[in-house]
Amino acid sequence: MIAHNVLTMPFNLPLAAALVDAGRPLVAWTHDLAWVNPRYSEYRRPGWPWSLLSDHQPGVRYVAISRLRQGEIAGLMDMPPASVPVVPNGVDPVAFWGLGPGAVALVARAGLGGADPLVLVPVRITRRKRLELALEAAACLRASHPGLRVVVSGPLGPHSADNIAYAHDLRVLRARLGLDGVVSFLHELAGPGGEHPVDDRTIADLYRMADLVLLPSESEGFGLPVLEAGLSRAPLVCADIPVLREVAAGGTWTFPAGSGGETVAAVVARALRTRPARLFRRTLRTYGWPAVLERIEQVIVEASHGG
Repeated sequence: MIAHNVLTMPFNLPLAAALVDAGRPLVAWTHDLAWVNPRYSEYRRPGWPWSLLSDHQPGVRYVAISRLRQGEIAGLMDMPPASVPVVPNGVDPVAFWGLGPGAVALVARAGLGGADPLVLVPVRITRRKRLELALEAAACLRASHPGLRVVVSGPLGPHSADNIAYAHDLRVLRARLGLDGVVSFLHELAGPGGEHPVDDRTIADLYRMADLVLLPSESEGFGLPVLEAGLSRAPLVCADIPVLREVAAGGTWTFPAGSGGETVAAVVARALRTRPARLFRRTLRTYGWPAVLERIEQVIVEASHGG
């Protein structure tokens, strides 16, 4: 059985007593402790049943919601802190972001679910976008970011027959750099009739999922991805060209126009080390449900075996 706050808060002492007496494996998942909270000082009374809230009950596996609570439980009940595992709250990013079914399906098809980090390149496949620069940067970043995934969301540019040849060149470069499992061109997932799989709703979802947006273009007439990155609060790395300076007004991470992949990779790495970017990734890595469920399962196994 898993009891939330029942053995440490005074809201249902009969239930607390019944759970302890039941003789079943019991996990006391603890968010709050009345015994260390001045608001509940009137419940700090000697003897039973108040002692249910302050004494380590036999056969109970106490679990803390945070390291702070772990220390409080250990100090109150005279237990080694290591005997009180920490299982935090979890968060479901898909639900929080409100991802649509199209984005969820596309993430699965493109194998983006385990990206760490996810870099979004929201441009069409055309030579002036300098997508080879994104691939070269990915090759430089791969050693320090083994979970890196780069996703190019746009279709083939419609205004030049050369774009088909350019897409072929990019695929060759991707293979040569060993990035077939790292860089995804979403136009390759086009459905029947060649319909591009990314609509307006899905691109907005991809922005929400991205750790960082990369815009390697050598020229732009405006630079709409700058605004989209701004609305999504994703760090934007782009070439230092006049129109992007105009639109972004200093709100981006830039590299000199004409830079190579190593320079772009260095700027991307710096942007990923900013506090908002680190918090974003730490939240997904540490508090996403897959990570939290592993801890829950371990606690259940240990409690079931009397650990």
